[in-house]
Amino acid sequence: MRDLCQMTFAAKSTTSIHFAPGFAPRPEVTHVLFDFDGTLSLIREGWPDVMVPMFVEMLPRSAGETEADLRRMVFEDIMRLNGKQTIYQMIQLADRIRERGGQPREALWYKHEYLRRLDERIAKRKSALRSGEIARENFLVHEAWSLLTQLRDRGLTLYLASGTDEQYVKEEASLLGLDQFFGRHIYGALDNYQNFSKKMVIDRILAENAIDGRRLLAFGDGYVEIENTKQVGGLAVAVASDEAHNGSGRMDEWKRERLLGVGADVVIPDFRDAAALLRCLFDDSSTSTFATGSFAGMTLNERLFHAGLLDDFDQARQANDRDRLLAILCRVELTAESAQTTIDQLNLPLLPQGERCFGGK
Repeated sequence: MRDLCQMTFAAKSTTSIHFAPGFAPRPEVTHVLFDFDGTLSLIREGWPDVMVPMFVEMLPRSAGETEADLRRMVFEDIMRLNGKQTIYQMIQLADRIRERGGQPREALWYKHEYLRRLDERIAKRKSALRSGEIARENFLVHEAWSLLTQLRDRGLTLYLASGTDEQYVKEEASLLGLDQFFGRHIYGALDNYQNFSKKMVIDRILAENAIDGRRLLAFGDGYVEIENTKQVGGLAVAVASDEAHNGSGRMDEWKRERLLGVGADVVIPDFRDAAALLRCLFDDSSTSTFATGSFAGMTLNERLFHAGLLDDFDQARQANDRDRLLAILCRVELTAESAQTTIDQLNLPLLPQGERCFGGK
């Protein structure tokens, strides 16, 4: 199944998606956990450009240390803890100050100072969202709304857990309209940091719903939610989003390597291929709406592969050749409804009313 899914996205040629060697679908999934910043929301995009200079400013210099060396060390410290509550990065800062002979303030002071500086950067974004001056799509990871809608339509229960303070997560989720997907299941960091962690949220999901980890699916761009999900036996999708170039389809290679290293089952750059991704994650081939016949029980990609038409289909898609696509889909025995859906997902012109394919109306 992994090879078939990898082949599906290779044939689409729209983006690069990586399926780890041990990937297997999870049709039994009932609950889905999301990280927030960088996974769904871009309101705080560029936050390292606030945190890194602040750390550099606060740290005593070591003998012979260059500015570049210091920034590199600080960046690695910060990103290693990305996904955990912000306070942990501030604890790391305090530890660095202490080991260099300085006298650090309380970690909570550094956290509040960082949030003050970050707010100066993002206040206009939130104001523009609040007033409607900027559409929410500008601050959502590409096609996140589509993915959330499809998961909700499947009847799955969605949860949001963030290392950002809970009051801000709830505010920003509301500004983006995402609260409708998560309801009361929105969780974030607390000043008393020992009372919150993503692991606690995962344990709560499993306990309150009396399910095991195999029924949990998680999406995140930080190592914490990926690692915690794998620890309980869940399925983990890493979102290696290129936050500064949303919609580019390119992965952030640092995130990609980091998240594969902690066990991610799948790595995606964004949610542009949400429908195809979910078919792979949930193994929808068994409930395909394709017509019965010599290709019965096969997914579209299996049909194209067995018919030797994968390359033809990809060439027709790239050429925006609706008639040729229709002919190919007919050859692999799709119903008109399935052919219409397929072409819709490719953003090609709609099939004329009444045009028929194999069987069906």
